[in-house]
Amino acid sequence: MFAQRFRQILRGVTANSASRVNLQAVRRYANKPRDDLLKSIYHPAFANLNKDSPEYDDLARSGRVWENFFKPGNIEPYLQAQSDLKERLTEIDELKEWYSKKSNARTDLLRALVCEYAHQSTSLERNPLHLGDAVVIFDKLEKQVFSNIDSLDVMSTSEVSKLALPTPEELLPGKDASQVAEIRNHILVSRHITEAALNNPGTAGMSEADIKQLSMMMLRGTDAETLYAFNWGNRIQLGDYRSTPISVRSNPMRIFPYHLEVPACMHRYIEWRDRNHADKILHPIILATHLSTYFVQIHPFLDGNGRLCRVLMADYLIRQGYLPVVFVDLVREDYIKMISDAEDGKPEASLFFSRSDAT
Repeated sequence: MFAQRFRQILRGVTANSASRVNLQAVRRYANKPRDDLLKSIYHPAFANLNKDSPEYDDLARSGRVWENFFKPGNIEPYLQAQSDLKERLTEIDELKEWYSKKSNARTDLLRALVCEYAHQSTSLERNPLHLGDAVVIFDKLEKQVFSNIDSLDVMSTSEVSKLALPTPEELLPGKDASQVAEIRNHILVSRHITEAALNNPGTAGMSEADIKQLSMMMLRGTDAETLYAFNWGNRIQLGDYRSTPISVRSNPMRIFPYHLEVPACMHRYIEWRDRNHADKILHPIILATHLSTYFVQIHPFLDGNGRLCRVLMADYLIRQGYLPVVFVDLVREDYIKMISDAEDGKPEASLFFSRSDAT
């Protein structure tokens, strides 16, 4: 999302002019209602602290102010949604029980869904390549990469991230290289998490280190590399947490944690996921929905957060014996509203269940 925001801004930008251009971009985002909201969130907590004190620094890095205000881990709305969707969830579980007895067929189906799932996820981020293009990329990756690996199911995320991949020109000659790389990368990530999830049934999901590796894998060779190269503030590498505040055009009043808060927020996000997985209060599909929304509320990376939140949702569902969500005729505007409603504590109004197949 952010890469598209800066694609035109940064085209032809030199290192010497990057600071000036980025400052202009920041000013376009600035607005008084947003500033007032930020002050209402943070000022009460910091008003009586000396800015140079250790207490101020500790609080600024803790992420507690943002978390206490927005409560992204609050499961109450999701428990209500779970109650409202009880019959639908029971139907899905009955179907899951049926195909769990056909493990080979389920595995084949999961692998076959990778291409469609990856294409849909990138198309939600305005990648214009067609499903047929994704099929061509998928087939070439299967022949040139995956079929030559006997142990893909036990390879670590770090090992998969080092695989040599065909170039965009080799995959789809004449097409936009960044757009091809986006689908190539998503197919690789989706194939990896499918195999990892199948090999680790019933577990909670990827580690924080793995998530950072997945972010890097998702963005390499795309226009996001330009965004990272000209990021204002401290320079960061693909896979690093962002080093600046962030905003999104779809909802300028959406407040994400400040960059100093992100590491602590992500650490507690993993703890929250593991705790709720162990407690088993939330149905796996409900928890998968919540953990994807919680992740995108943090927005830990400069770009690729939407694609990665969908990958984390798919990873959790497969580990619990379900199929990943494949949305039916979902346009970006509806998807953004669905996520926004869930972030505002209204998951029951989302379209995860009425317009998708999570079985």
